[in-house]
Amino acid sequence: MGFLSNIVLSIVDFFYGVTKNYGVSIILLTLTVRFALLPLNIKSMKFTHISKVLNPKMQEIQKKYKNDKEKLNQATLELWQKYKVNPAAGCLPLFIQFPILIAVITALRSPDFFKVAQPMFLGINLKLPDTGYAWAFGIKYLILPILSVVTTYLQTKVTSAGNPQANMKSMTIMMTIMMGWITISYPSGIALYWVTGNIFAIVQYMVFNRIMDGKDLLPEEGVKDSEKKRN
Repeated sequence: MGFLSNIVLSIVDFFYGVTKNYGVSIILLTLTVRFALLPLNIKSMKFTHISKVLNPKMQEIQKKYKNDKEKLNQATLELWQKYKVNPAAGCLPLFIQFPILIAVITALRSPDFFKVAQPMFLGINLKLPDTGYAWAFGIKYLILPILSVVTTYLQTKVTSAGNPQANMKSMTIMMTIMMGWITISYPSGIALYWVTGNIFAIVQYMVFNRIMDGKDLLPEEGVKDSEKKRN
């Protein structure tokens, strides 16, 4: 296993030593990862929120400079600089979470991960993949993959609501299908990790929106000053 996978294994071993339950340990692992990434996620959510507010102004700029790519890029850059918008902030958490997900998948598939023969959680053996076992051991083995698909769809829909990018719909569909396939093909513990992370992300985004909706991030006079400077 790699460096990150060993860290994942150590964290789960620690939580298992306290809880004596691998399901609870995986949930606590997920919360640990999510809280560790919270500062980056807040920056990402701020970028998304400001982008939504700036979208009407971005559309005006695109319409005004539709025949001049250089001026369009310059005007867009000035608008971002005016409100300290960093486009990279929106992608950074995703780039960080992906190798962590790979580390979790690698760790859970390792024979060293589970210290007991049948790590059960709510009647589900977290060591077994869900595919096929739904028929052999009961429909309960479809619960986590279904929850994974539903929460992935909801999470991408909630976090991309109002996003002006045209490819968000296809990204939502792609992510939902990909995670559905992963969670039905790999050990159930991976599905538990993913579902917990999705629920955390949805709640996190709803709380953030509730807080930010009452704040005036873009005073109108500031936008006008930015436009006068360009003209």
